[in-house]
Amino acid sequence: MVGKEQSRGARQSESASEEWDALKGDFDDMADAAISRGRHFTEIARMQVADFANRRKDGAAQSVADVATSLREATHSFDDRPDIRAVVDTAAEGLEQFADSIRSRSLNDMLADLEDIAQRHPTMTAVLSVTAGFMAARFIKSTSVERRRSAPIPSP
Repeated sequence: MVGKEQSRGARQSESASEEWDALKGDFDDMADAAISRGRHFTEIARMQVADFANRRKDGAAQSVADVATSLREATHSFDDRPDIRAVVDTAAEGLEQFADSIRSRSLNDMLADLEDIAQRHPTMTAVLSVTAGFMAARFIKSTSVERRRSAPIPSP
């Protein structure tokens, strides 16, 4: 009788092991499907962001060119100050070149350049990141304070 119980226990153990393996296989299949879907959605999102950015970059380039034009028009007020006029003209020229660069380059090219700059100047990148975070936190804090001030006071 002990032999039969051991045999039954071994079969149950094998059955449990097979069920575990099947469950593990099902889980692996679900995880693979989820990863595949995640990659698919990530690729779709990346393509949509790139498309949106490429459509918006022409507007951004035009805005930069408009600032350059405004600077050039402002130089007329510095006719009697050639040194200041030269600085403003140089700034306008730099902005025009930047606008042309925005128009002619893809988003991926610009992001690659930013990544290259960040890798070459990690200290500057860290300082800019901390500054941007600080400014964002201050903006969020001031916005929440303004909302509390403008919220109606509940009557008792």
